[in-house]
Amino acid sequence: TADDEAFLAEIRSGFESVGALYQAVKLKAALQEARRLSQRVNQYLNENAPWKSIGENPQRAATAVYVALQAIDWLKLLWAPILPHSSERLHSMLGYDAPLFGRQYTEIVEDARGRHQVLRYDHTPASGRWEATTLPAGRALREPAPLFVKLDDALMAEKLEQA
Repeated sequence: TADDEAFLAEIRSGFESVGALYQAVKLKAALQEARRLSQRVNQYLNENAPWKSIGENPQRAATAVYVALQAIDWLKLLWAPILPHSSERLHSMLGYDAPLFGRQYTEIVEDARGRHQVLRYDHTPASGRWEATTLPAGRALREPAPLFVKLDDALMAEKLEQA
């Protein structure tokens, strides 16, 4: 629908807005904008309520779920500079086989100053790009799992006492 397209355009605009904020090293503002866009996905799902419409209009419910998943697929990239491991896990849950990021490894090198260990990065296995790509419709998703553990107040107090 036109509303779905407008919603996706808003989320897609995050590549420009959040990207510009990261580029300017305005990290707090970048996180605020990424969070705002993430909250829009929750709002979209609440407004479209596919769990309610599945009985009377399964096609609309499926479209709403797909649109939300497409937005989440883009959001994982907007969050990736700050939450790379969570973004990588979400990438896998969305059915991607190739990793979002490349591979880090260490290597011993010799130069005029002697032998030392250096950190290297191989970008060739990376599939992530700072762009809005299309999530293939009908793709099998992997088993979902929480990306974050919710900490209750008692557990937080206990951890703070141990620190």
